[in-house]
Amino acid sequence: MLTSCSKDDVKNSSEDTVLLKKIEISRIDPVSNSTIAVTYDGNKIVQILEDDEKTVYYYTGDLITKKDFFEQGLLSDREEFIYLNNKLSSLMTTSFLNNIVTDKEKSEYKHNSDGTVDYNNYEINILTGSQTSLTSGKLTIFNGNIVKDENTSSITTYEYDNKNNPLKNVLGLNKLLDPFSTLNNVVKYSYSQKNSSISYTTVHEYIYNNINYPTEVKLSGNGKLSSNEKFIY
Repeated sequence: MLTSCSKDDVKNSSEDTVLLKKIEISRIDPVSNSTIAVTYDGNKIVQILEDDEKTVYYYTGDLITKKDFFEQGLLSDREEFIYLNNKLSSLMTTSFLNNIVTDKEKSEYKHNSDGTVDYNNYEINILTGSQTSLTSGKLTIFNGNIVKDENTSSITTYEYDNKNNPLKNVLGLNKLLDPFSTLNNVVKYSYSQKNSSISYTTVHEYIYNNINYPTEVKLSGNGKLSSNEKFIY
């Protein structure tokens, strides 16, 4: 594994100018090791590349309005984001096979005055456009982080540190209601299915640089180490 960002590499940076450039992932099975490369235009994210998979981001003003996912050069999925009063109001996800639409799903969000967000997920009939309800739930947000996601079938809780998320300074990313792209870093999350014994817990152990950005994280699931990631800025 290559050496991660040292303290000297960031001593002249301020917390609000740091951008993640690369993640080096070492897994239990070394055959599946990989490197993720991130490119930007200013502080707007342009692309994430991992092996033969690529994610391309599109902006309207300062908001991310579309993400295209490619596998082996072919478009596999598309996410389209709509906002109301600068907050995410809906997400349309479209899946493709050989450039033909195979599935569509839609999520609608309602931001409440108490900081929670209600959501409803629907399946879209690609022939008629009719909607079928899939799940509904609520996100609980505290200090800019999603701490709980409870829906009709499961509950996921998240615990955070008080340090900087590697993607903290990417414009518009914190609007997408992703618990791993908020202000701080997830140190533990627990998932359990309702009316089932299925559950798991994942723990993240971080090493930080001198301006409180993580340079390394060890991921363990149900007590077993699964991977090690190094962050380069």
